Amino acid sequence: MKVLVVLLCGVFLFLPNLGGWDLWNPDEPRYAEIAREMLTTHQWVIPHLNGEVYYDKPPLFFAMIAGTSKVLGGLDERAARLPSAIFGLLTLLLVYILGKEMADERTGLLGALVLASSGQYFWLSRRANIDATLTFTTTLTILLFMLGYQRDKGRILLYLLAYLSMAAGVLVKLQPAVIVPALALGSYYLWRKERRFFLDPS
Repeated sequence: MKVLVVLLCGVFLFLPNLGGWDLWNPDEPRYAEIAREMLTTHQWVIPHLNGEVYYDKPPLFFAMIAGTSKVLGGLDERAARLPSAIFGLLTLLLVYILGKEMADERTGLLGALVLASSGQYFWLSRRANIDATLTFTTTLTILLFMLGYQRDKGRILLYLLAYLSMAAGVLVKLQPAVIVPALALGSYYLWRKERRFFLDPS
């Protein structure tokens, strides 16, 4: 039931009227144009902007916009913003699970609702912006590493999935996908004085 509350909250906040206003400078028009050039050139690995290689960001987020554009039948404001809205919604679910694992179900629900009610998070989840997708990959990485550490069964698989999530994050926004989970997990287990986490060969 609590999972349903989290999902409904995210759907209500993030998905309605995504195409209700123009793309905002500077990022949204630029990212949409990169996705458009991916669709026209079929160059999915190296992003291009105005025919020139775009070195600032990796390709995955732009490929997601291109993908939603194909599904929705064209590149417009809604298609450009939909990946952020979807990952904003999914991150609420991850925060719920993370809180439940670290404490209890009530903590997970409160954590997800607090995140959903954050003005900055709400705004990022309704824009064609890389950070909502990066937040999803970093949160998933943290959750998978934590589950792998806590559970003997399936540990290697969970760690492998955590590294894959981190790799996806690198394809979204490079270094933060590694730095943020490392700092978060390191700080948490240092605070708990669990040296075993740092000595785990996995």
